[in-house]
Amino acid sequence: MIKKLTYYFVLLVLIVSARELHAQEEDNFPQKKLSKSSSSYDKPYSKINEAKKKLEEANQLFKKEPEKALDLVHDALLIAIKENYLNEEADAYRLLGQFNFELKEYSISYKNYNKAIDIYNNLKLISTKNFYYTDVLYACYYPTGKSAELAADYENSLLYYGKFLKVAKSSDDLVKAQIAIGDVYLKKKDLSNAENFYTDDLKTFFFIKGEGN
Repeated sequence: MIKKLTYYFVLLVLIVSARELHAQEEDNFPQKKLSKSSSSYDKPYSKINEAKKKLEEANQLFKKEPEKALDLVHDALLIAIKENYLNEEADAYRLLGQFNFELKEYSISYKNYNKAIDIYNNLKLISTKNFYYTDVLYACYYPTGKSAELAADYENSLLYYGKFLKVAKSSDDLVKAQIAIGDVYLKKKDLSNAENFYTDDLKTFFFIKGEGN
């Protein structure tokens, strides 16, 4: 009986000692705890909603209060950049491009559209929503080309009008692209190329009209 008690006493001492040793090791080498910033919850959904809401509000407000609308887009952009919301960041740059265009700030409009295009292009490559980003990306080509044209940046204007022409899904878009490219060549005093694109436009127009009949 005494031997048995002695055995349990020694065992208890060993357990207590082991616990104390483990506690000291934890004090000397504290374990890293997972923080929210290292988990998938580091970007609260409310932040995404906040950025989206600001962009929607800016879009509705621009006609009446352009300065306030621009401030809202900039606020949304700061949230998107800080939280790494690429979709909202691209949307913010696209909206800025649209607003700048309407304010006749064509060089700034071109730069913002260009930033949006770069992000949408990356999202198209890495996202499962490939078709969505492809459509949004293609929709940016024409206004980007128009911004460059009105900023007298004819080379980049031709670049984006050319992209728009290649992805044109309807006859209306095809005609729109051909006229736009012809106009730029006319401004460049390149009459030969201007004539070619205007001729192609007329051929497209009469082909469509013939189909309608």
